[in-house]
Amino acid sequence: MKTLFKTALICIILFLLWSCTSSKEYYYPITKNYKPDDPKLYETIVVLDSLFFNAYNTCEVNLEKYGNFYADDIEFYHDNGGIMTSKKAIIEGTQKNICGKVTRELVI
Repeated sequence: MKTLFKTALICIILFLLWSCTSSKEYYYPITKNYKPDDPKLYETIVVLDSLFFNAYNTCEVNLEKYGNFYADDIEFYHDNGGIMTSKKAIIEGTQKNICGKVTRELVI
């Protein structure tokens, strides 16, 4: 009886451990099956997006390149900080709050 109880307990623990682990593979049905109306425009957006987020993710060394994506008369609304109308303030905020702390990745 003790063996049956131990086996059942081990099975339950293994099931719980298995159910709590996450898979490294993700399925994104919208992006993976997306067919753009204009493939050339889509490719341009993907390239510019990757250039922007490469500069964003490595902003400690690419802060100038990152800043080049913004117009001088930018209007940016942050959900916590409100409106920002200074390119310099946005770049400084990114340097202070993002560089070395956060990365973003395009999912396609």
